[in-house]
Amino acid sequence: MELVRRLRIGGEKVGAIQTGTLGFFVDGVVNLDGKVNVGAYRARKNHKLLDYVLDQDIKLLVDFNAYLQPKRSVYFSAGGDPARFLQSCLPRP
Repeated sequence: MELVRRLRIGGEKVGAIQTGTLGFFVDGVVNLDGKVNVGAYRARKNHKLLDYVLDQDIKLLVDFNAYLQPKRSVYFSAGGDPARFLQSCLPRP
């Protein structure tokens, strides 16, 4: 939680698969496993979770590595590799 507070700029949205404790202590956390967020649930079912993250203007993804690596994760498909999210955060020339 302290890391999120240090890395987050202003009121940026923070996305996470496991949001329970984080969401309790930090405002602006968006649940991505779909247990309490029907939009994320639909996106997961359609293998479009990364598109959902980008559409929701989430600027920081935080969670355990296993949740964020497409080869090991049941949340992100190979086409929804979170590396694409990182590329979207880079400044444009």
